[in-house]
Amino acid sequence: MESPFAYRGKMSREAFQRLLEERWRTLQGKTHDSNNRPYASPSTRTDLTEDAVIFSSEHIRLDFGGPGFEGEEMGQTEGYLWRDGHMFHFTPRRNSARHIASAMSALQVREFDAMPTQKGLCAAGSFFADPRAGDPGEAVRFAIDIPAAPPMLLNVETVTLLSPEQQAGLKPRKPDFLFGHGDDFQGKPLRDSKREVADLPGTEHISAITAKEGRGYQTTVSAQWYFPGEVGGGAARPHVTMTLEVAYTSQEAPAKWADFPDADESGRSPQAKFMGLWEALLEGTRLR
Repeated sequence: MESPFAYRGKMSREAFQRLLEERWRTLQGKTHDSNNRPYASPSTRTDLTEDAVIFSSEHIRLDFGGPGFEGEEMGQTEGYLWRDGHMFHFTPRRNSARHIASAMSALQVREFDAMPTQKGLCAAGSFFADPRAGDPGEAVRFAIDIPAAPPMLLNVETVTLLSPEQQAGLKPRKPDFLFGHGDDFQGKPLRDSKREVADLPGTEHISAITAKEGRGYQTTVSAQWYFPGEVGGGAARPHVTMTLEVAYTSQEAPAKWADFPDADESGRSPQAKFMGLWEALLEGTRLR
């Protein structure tokens, strides 16, 4: 899976401005999708500063099937940042302008051999300071690529809670667009229920999204379990989030949108394979 952020190296401001204008001309020319259907609205450009620009393109209109939800749009958002002679690219993601703007504001240029003295996240050519760096809490996050066909990605996060405000800010948000659909997009929840794991009363959410991608189609299934954690009172327990994700691709439109593919000719079921691993992960989880 492509990273949402990339360091593109040293660059003069003049070269950066030329790159921006070239990219903007390209996006302005994107008026129809690969099936020659017009996009819902033209590409847009937001200049946060002279050296920080966010583009949005390929807008599609979703129909949520209810009053007050007609005509909501989604678009591919990407960002370009020039800072202290270095260029950074925030690769296209759906409706991510707010997150890109926040990351641009926080980004500090870092030489590759520089070791920051404060807590935060080191990335290629950059550093993002932890806004809670003075707190005595602990956060552990890791991702594991699971070799399978297709490959699966497991993400696990545990955070020691320091305040109710922090607890509220960590709660995963289920995307509203899972209940919507468009000509090239459909998403829906497959499971949404309470579930206890390792004696922790958490919530399980499984969803699927099918979208037109270039000349083919991609269905992404994501399973998530989270426990909100408990703050203080002698019974503090960490916030925990576990996510397992897989993407199925095809050249033809799938028989079932926003769902697992059917079993193959040998009877092997993608749903049984994914759910079997997910169940094993949850049942094998223990607190340390």
